[in-house]
Amino acid sequence: MSKRKTLEELQVDVEIAKKKKENAEHNLNRAKQRVRNLMPDSRTERNKRLIHKGIAFEKYFPESKVLPMEVSYDMMEELSMNPESKKIVSMTVQKYQKDLEEGNEQ
Repeated sequence: MSKRKTLEELQVDVEIAKKKKENAEHNLNRAKQRVRNLMPDSRTERNKRLIHKGIAFEKYFPESKVLPMEVSYDMMEELSMNPESKKIVSMTVQKYQKDLEEGNEQ
């Protein structure tokens, strides 16, 4: 026959369980952080890529530096609707993909 626990004993058990849960959550978070540090972070890579593309854009269009973000987005939207701009981008992407297939990555 098992002994029934008192209220105080149950409260102690609850506190112990809470501490174990906190420790487990902490260990889980640390493990997740280790995994993130070991694996290449796609968000970091994306941010780096976007920053470099912005740098290139400003290099060739330095006057664009004064434009606020909303105006820049509007301008890019207009460029995306321009058939000549689309053609330049499409041709550049196709050439790059062909070079990759041939092993001529730049």
